[in-house]
Amino acid sequence: MDNASFSFLGYYFDRVVVDFQNRVEDKQWAVEIQPSGLYNVKTGEYHLQFCFVGKLGDQENAPRVETQCKALFKFGSPLKFEDIPSYFFANSIAIIFPYIRAFISTVTLQANLQPVILPTYNLSALKDALVEHTTIQQ
Repeated sequence: MDNASFSFLGYYFDRVVVDFQNRVEDKQWAVEIQPSGLYNVKTGEYHLQFCFVGKLGDQENAPRVETQCKALFKFGSPLKFEDIPSYFFANSIAIIFPYIRAFISTVTLQANLQPVILPTYNLSALKDALVEHTTIQQ
């Protein structure tokens, strides 16, 4: 059996906003997800930044939840950016999203609000956005 081509080393949240001052009942969540990354060619480390914004309604002051999560992945050996397997980008997002979902539910529950429980999403389409928004560090 071959070793995994990359490892998930960890994650942390460096930005969290929960603003429910203007509560609205029975509205649909509008979700915006912005992935980006920084790949260090020398170390083989990939820093994924995952920004999530969920709003109830479309007004400026609508209730919202925002988080920014950073995750670290490391390849078994340093690769040129072009040599990173295409499945990495989709898989890195799929690996981190359950942590984001759980975090948002926990934060809103601990705020003594109706917990925000995000559905599962098919995030495979974000793969191209992640590739496009990756900076390469030599």
